[in-house]
Amino acid sequence: MSLLSQFFLAIRHFLSSFSFIRKNRLRHYYLFPLILGILLFSFAIHYSLHYVDLLSDYALDKLGLELSSVDKTLSFWENVKRSGLMVGEFVFFLILKISLIYVFFRANKYIVLILLSPVMAFLSERAEEIIKGNSYPFVLAQFLKDIWRGILIATRNFVLEMSMTIILLIIGLFVPWLSPFISVLLFFIGAYFYGFSTFDYINERKKRSIKESVMYLRRNKGAVLGNGSMLSIFMLIPVFGTIYGPLNATVGAILTNEEIHAKSSKQEHKKSLS
Repeated sequence: MSLLSQFFLAIRHFLSSFSFIRKNRLRHYYLFPLILGILLFSFAIHYSLHYVDLLSDYALDKLGLELSSVDKTLSFWENVKRSGLMVGEFVFFLILKISLIYVFFRANKYIVLILLSPVMAFLSERAEEIIKGNSYPFVLAQFLKDIWRGILIATRNFVLEMSMTIILLIIGLFVPWLSPFISVLLFFIGAYFYGFSTFDYINERKKRSIKESVMYLRRNKGAVLGNGSMLSIFMLIPVFGTIYGPLNATVGAILTNEEIHAKSSKQEHKKSLS
């Protein structure tokens, strides 16, 4: 399948996961992200903005910058010169604030994925059991291993995404006309890593190492991007996105992977007959 075919297939299955969850009586899983969504909405924004203020004030203090007022004792031209410096300070302060808020916003998504990893791991197994009939008896050691791997993957993806984001933002500062393209690129970089996290539960059950998982998902990056794009869009919606985004992306990953595998098997079968 082509990259675009996989991309739109993943979007279709993300949306069809609503009916899959409803038909198979899995809606009780939404209770966990509902509680998490309420808690994050109630507390995370306040504390995030609080720490953004602390970090930005710390950075300004280290750089010797402060937002000052016009000094009436100075001449007009001295104030003009001074106000020019103030504008520069303000612009720097604004860029710093926006950058820190962006980092906290990105981190919040990964916090959700990490905290919901037990639910996502269990739901991923349950969905595959319904689709394929594969039975996965509950083994605490394996379940904890799946959770730990989910946390490692989310942490790895966050570090990689932030590294790429910082590099691209610096490029955008020096080459402003690239900013619109960089914004689009940043969205799809985030989408790839979010989709990676939801697909990796499948790879874990197939006993693939993280390296093997990376190689497999690169071959199916269209599906990963489509699934992660929908998750990214949903996570923009407070509470509602946290409730539905991660779990529907998890089920959507199973549905997408199964169809890709089925189509690939058919193509191989046709080749063998010819």
